[in-house]
Amino acid sequence: MQFTAFFLCMAACYAQNEGKGSSTAPFEQKADVWYNTPPTATDRLGRGQYFYHKGFFKKAITEFNEALLLDATLADAYLWRGKAKEALKDYSGAINDYNMALYYHPQLYEAHALRAGIRLLHGDTTGACQEWASIPEAQRPRHSPCAKVCQMP
Repeated sequence: MQFTAFFLCMAACYAQNEGKGSSTAPFEQKADVWYNTPPTATDRLGRGQYFYHKGFFKKAITEFNEALLLDATLADAYLWRGKAKEALKDYSGAINDYNMALYYHPQLYEAHALRAGIRLLHGDTTGACQEWASIPEAQRPRHSPCAKVCQMP
């Protein structure tokens, strides 16, 4: 019984697509619509995050730049571009991006933690711990090197 229903469904699908050249025509039509739609800032942000996670940091920075051209107030784009710059050891560029992320979203505590990590990396333990102390305890990432160095009483 199930096989018969499956067979009838397949036959109907084949008949519907007969003469169109491919059974993937509906998907291709949807893809054409998607590709003809200009990407939004959040689309570019998502692409940049994808490239970042794949280790293509320069390509990720390009996508974050495009996102910021579309929406200069997108704090997450500054945050992720800062992460990519930090991965490329451009620490001053990363700090600038973290500053911009915090300018547009002051409660973006991840930017504080990343900025503190860079300060710690460059030997500014006092500055790193002050930055770390500005993060609410519940928001502090446990995996950060500052968690061990800047232990609060």
